[in-house]
Amino acid sequence: MRWIAVLTCAALLGACQPGSGGGEEVSEIPATCGLPTPRPGVDGDAFPAPFLLEGEVEVVRIQKRNGGIVAAINIPYSVAEGFALYKEASKDAGFTIAGEDNEGFEAEIYLRSKDELASVQVRRSICETASIVFLNIVSKEELGVPSPVPVPAKTKRAQSRR
Repeated sequence: MRWIAVLTCAALLGACQPGSGGGEEVSEIPATCGLPTPRPGVDGDAFPAPFLLEGEVEVVRIQKRNGGIVAAINIPYSVAEGFALYKEASKDAGFTIAGEDNEGFEAEIYLRSKDELASVQVRRSICETASIVFLNIVSKEELGVPSPVPVPAKTKRAQSRR
């Protein structure tokens, strides 16, 4: 009888742990994966919420500079999983995918919106189940890029080949 009470208490305590209530359990990022330790006081609210993957990430560092923002983010996912999640998050954040490349050990997504350009780079850690993401968002105005980006006109040489 005593063992039943102990097991019941342990089960109830486990149910109160982060990521154990209600829906799917949030994966934790193993400390042995060689990923950087988050700096204290890093504010993840500095960039679009969809890139936080509903709180399943550790924002390691954020730097704002020259109309842009760069962030390093630890994620509890493989490169392939992170690539797929960040493609969806990019769309949810209002970006259009301009290009992508997935080599398995790292993947990149190049993005644009009306006012911003961005890139997401997902790199594998020493663990298959955790990766680091580098997110870079910059204002087109700060870069001096007209919005929308004009398509170059055909040159006289290209037109004379017809």
